[in-house]
Amino acid sequence: QNPRFFKHANSIIAVSILLLAFGAPTAQCLGRETGNQEVHTLSNYIVVATKTPLPQVKVSPSVSLLTAKEIEERQYHDLADLLRAIPGMAVTSSGQSGAVTSLFSRGSNSDHTVFYLNGRKLNPGFSGNYNLAQLGLDNVESVQVMRGASSTLYGPEGIGGVIAIVGRRGNSTPELDFRVEAGSFGTIRLRAGASAASDRLDGSLGISYYETDNEQPNSDYHQFNLQSHLGWQINKSLEFDLQSLYFSSRGGTPDNRKAQGYPQLDDFQRNESWLLSPGFRLRIGDALEVRSFYARTEDTPEAFTTFIDFFTGNPISLHTVSRTITDQIDIQADLDVGQSVLVTTGLVYLNHDFLQFDKVTNTTPFDDSWHSMSVFGQVQWKPAEHFFLIAGLRYDDYSDFDSPVTGNLTVSQVLDQWRLTLFAKYANAYAVPQAFDLYGPFGNPNLDAEESDSWEIGFKHSAISEKLKWSALYFFNDITGLITGFPTKNVGKAETQGIELSMSFEPSSNFRFYGNYTYLTAENLDRGIRLLRRPRHQVYAGLTANPWEHTLFGFEIRHLAGREDIDGGTFTRLDASDYTVARIHANWRPAEHWEIFVRVENLFDKLYDEVDGFRALGRSGYIGANFRY
Repeated sequence: QNPRFFKHANSIIAVSILLLAFGAPTAQCLGRETGNQEVHTLSNYIVVATKTPLPQVKVSPSVSLLTAKEIEERQYHDLADLLRAIPGMAVTSSGQSGAVTSLFSRGSNSDHTVFYLNGRKLNPGFSGNYNLAQLGLDNVESVQVMRGASSTLYGPEGIGGVIAIVGRRGNSTPELDFRVEAGSFGTIRLRAGASAASDRLDGSLGISYYETDNEQPNSDYHQFNLQSHLGWQINKSLEFDLQSLYFSSRGGTPDNRKAQGYPQLDDFQRNESWLLSPGFRLRIGDALEVRSFYARTEDTPEAFTTFIDFFTGNPISLHTVSRTITDQIDIQADLDVGQSVLVTTGLVYLNHDFLQFDKVTNTTPFDDSWHSMSVFGQVQWKPAEHFFLIAGLRYDDYSDFDSPVTGNLTVSQVLDQWRLTLFAKYANAYAVPQAFDLYGPFGNPNLDAEESDSWEIGFKHSAISEKLKWSALYFFNDITGLITGFPTKNVGKAETQGIELSMSFEPSSNFRFYGNYTYLTAENLDRGIRLLRRPRHQVYAGLTANPWEHTLFGFEIRHLAGREDIDGGTFTRLDASDYTVARIHANWRPAEHWEIFVRVENLFDKLYDEVDGFRALGRSGYIGANFRY
């Protein structure tokens, strides 16, 4: 492979290792927290863009942030719900609650976006979908979304972007909260959370249980989630932490309603996934910080399905258990150089083990693995008062794929007199094959990583005394080596480009309007056809109002238009129907520690499919209560 960003990989590795040897921690020149400040309060900072805390005003329009307060007010319960509100994100579910869900970030494939929890890479699973429908929002401080190329900092699956979940940490005032909700289709949702901190220790825990019957036959679903954090500050310079995540789920899978034999009343999918990760952070003076952790994750889906053989007409049953185990060792060092330069360097080891067991034949179709060693460096430079430059470089040495060199360059200029910030970025990225691509029914173990070049340019602007904020951005992605075909191979070429517009308007403390619009073209250049399930137009808008003290009302609406899909019965391409869905929600706090809330989803009872043949839920209502002390 010929690296696109630089040709001399050996020189890059040598420079990066040199930076790592001298590099390290925290920065005050670019708005980062210093060793003398409270280390537990980073809610006003965004980490995902640079792997270092930056004030929100300094990040690109490609980055979106939703805080725990916004998540709770809007009554989002899982990542899929939240991401539908983010520009450039197309979320499609193959069924109702708990069904397999895909994410197309700026038109890229569903396995081109990587998910992190407090810096730890989550397990991508067998197909690279990261169990999007099962990832809850318990014990979360914020969710940060960076769209576009991200391989320089985050490595694999870096073409579409990064979803960074920031977990809640304890503070000096202990908190307890209990939440119960019930509603349509036999839905019950229970949640409990706790957090506390002392001078040296802090911890948080979130537990939830969810079950629903859904509307379709054999589509009942239930899940259990647990996410915790424990921190121990030895002294002002050294801190240890332990992150954990566990969830299990089971749901019926009735299949596409257009398929022969629908509904499949015995088909199901069960899943269990966990993460355990100890780490530490070491500060040396005000200029140096080193962070490191080890993370082990495991994802084990079990699936049973039956189908009719196309040639013989006989029923065939498949019952498989797949297991993906990942081990990650991560070392990152940040170094302040004067008052205008922050250098970040890192070393990452990653190992993936894949295994699948066939319970029908009692055989193991595959048992394989791959690993990588990566080194990266990044410089954030402020050469002038209102001018910022970020440049990064990464080398990945893979055991089974080519070893890419990736890089990025971002420039931004703040024009204070106009309350305007201009951004431009170039980056290249890659996405490694998933286990399904390598070892699935039509897999090819000789696949290489997919690659992309991307450009974006945009601005952010505020007006009316900061009450109106809006941004606009144009992006372009050139993707090569797409994995397509039966068997799979690296032959595809694709091009995605579009415009993202976002705005928020808060004329008073009692009213806020927010929304975004995405225009997208996504084409398979080899075949001259559009990529499936990517909407040409996507509109999202919402408002919240506090007409009375302790009361909040909210309304949201989404409109998707211009999609192409595959007919679930004939397997031919079709123009998918446009659809508009709305939801309303309200919160009322009758006492200091109590809150009552209600919500109606799909307010107009719209019949629509996000994936053809898989009907989304109709109108549904929910009511609940939350106790916080």
